[in-house]
Amino acid sequence: MDSARAVRPLLLISAAACAAVLVGCAARQLAGPAHIPTFETSPPPPRPTVTDRELPRDCLNVATGPEVDQIVGHPLAGSTGFVLGVPDPRISRTARIDCYYGVPEGQPFEKAAVSIAMATYADEPTAAQRMRSTVDDARQRGVATSEVQVGPDRGVLLADNPNRTLVDQHGKTTVLVSAAPGALPEDRAGEILAALAVRALTPHTDTTTG
Repeated sequence: MDSARAVRPLLLISAAACAAVLVGCAARQLAGPAHIPTFETSPPPPRPTVTDRELPRDCLNVATGPEVDQIVGHPLAGSTGFVLGVPDPRISRTARIDCYYGVPEGQPFEKAAVSIAMATYADEPTAAQRMRSTVDDARQRGVATSEVQVGPDRGVLLADNPNRTLVDQHGKTTVLVSAAPGALPEDRAGEILAALAVRALTPHTDTTTG
């Protein structure tokens, strides 16, 4: 008799536990599948595409002042300016433009913190020869040189004290980017000058800022 009384509570507890399990399963079935949140991601910005193009008529399509400041890593004090060159048949040059950034007040353009000079030539071999001549002249003066990647090209960094200058050639176009002392971190001069050269060789889609 005592054993029967002991078994009855156990059966009641087991029945209650099974009922709880069944209720929980039913609740999960009614709730439906769990919602998995989704997150929208922005597409990566387009990579610069260097182009052997016709030279622009002003520096807005070479590199704007804000773009140069961003690449250099700090605002360049001073003004901007440019000089539009002319064709020179003696060296088969078809066009030239020189852009200056961070020109001190009352000083000539040549005192700019950063300058970008672009030129186009009659053909690619002539442009390549012009670049070689610039590098060879620097080496003959004892200037240390090193190769730097410029987009798909191999440019040359000239440690032409006190300035740092990068020379690059892409197709019929040459680019010469120069920085005055103190304008760039010494350990990143080649990287920054290469980025400025890539910017100059990349067509702009918006020229409303300067």
